This record gives sequence, C-alpha cells and structure tokens, in this order.
Amino acid sequence: GKDLVIKWNWAPRARTAESACVLGARSLAETESPRMLNHLPDVFYAGDMESNAVLDIFGDIASNNSEERVLRVTVQERLEPLKDPALTADELEKAFRDIFEC
Repeated sequence: GKDLVIKWNWAPRARTAESACVLGARSLAETESPRMLNHLPDVFYAGDMESNAVLDIFGDIASNNSEERVLRVTVQERLEPLKDPALTADELEKAFRDIFEC
C-alpha cells in the first residue's frame, strides 16, 4: 500500500486550503498534462475540524490571533523528496523539468 501523511494546519479560515489547491492541480493535470499526476499526491481526506474540543485545545492560541482560524486536517499520499539519494542525475533533471513545465 501507499505510505500516508497526516497534515494538521491551524490556518486562517479565509485562506484556501492546501488540499483544494492540490485537488485543483490534479484535476487540471488529468486533462492537460497527465504526467504531472506523478508529482502531485493523492488526497484521501481533507476537512476542517469545527468541534468545540478543537477550540478547547487551541483556545489560547486562537485568542491571540486577530483573524479567525480553523484546524485543517489532510490525509494524503507520501511523496518522495527530491533529495532522495536513490535518484539518478537523469531522474533529478527530469523532475526539475517537469516542475517548471507544470
């Protein structure tokens, strides 16, 4: 199976969620450039934690901020970093080209 990553983010409520950006990029890649899907993680869950328990945990932090915040949770596929020593020079060059062509 795939290795997963759980990302927690105490973000301003008005900020677009990172998961929305990734899902939008994946949607665009499916029609415009399918090979880009190799560089974007699959998102298995994304949501905002709205319960009072979250406010109890982060209440002190929330009271010190001027903007309303929300705890965002994303579960996504773990991607390999470009610094992976197993990458060959050719693979690294291809990855950089793909990034800039995207």
